[in-house]
Amino acid sequence: MEVIALARAGRLDIHTETFSLDEAPEAYRRLREGSILGRGVVVPG
Repeated sequence: MEVIALARAGRLDIHTETFSLDEAPEAYRRLREGSILGRGVVVPG
């Protein structure tokens, strides 16, 4: 609950990189390399 409250207040700095389903192999490659900043998110369709 505290983390959600911090996020709602804009006090968290969250980094994500979004990849399409076609880009999933690239996302996994970069994940193995450690070159994704924050979290990698694969979004279907």
